[in-house]
Amino acid sequence: MKNGLLPVGGLLGQAFFLACLLALAHGLLKWAAVKGGESLLETLLRYWYLVGTALGIYGFIFFYYLVVLKHYDLGPLYGVYTGLAVLLVLLMSVGLFRETLQPAQLAGCALISVGVYLVGRG
Repeated sequence: MKNGLLPVGGLLGQAFFLACLLALAHGLLKWAAVKGGESLLETLLRYWYLVGTALGIYGFIFFYYLVVLKHYDLGPLYGVYTGLAVLLVLLMSVGLFRETLQPAQLAGCALISVGVYLVGRG
């Protein structure tokens, strides 16, 4: 970590926080898409609050990421953040949206988990 103060959690904590926010935004958009209308416009008009919240979360992630990048190296932070986001989105897709994972996807999750661990260790 570079000099400076940042909320507690270290690289893994910051990456996990960013990944949770990203997964939440993806979940909101999936919910709007599943519950939405026949067209994109109908979905946007009916579920504007979900789409707007997801966009707000994306905006927050963008600016928070700028702050976090001042304190951590890009490579490890991005690798851990995106790997965790993939895992969280997959968990959410199975848990909330009842999507199924194929064996190859499960193997991919295992490899991503190992990668997150190794990159996060430094």
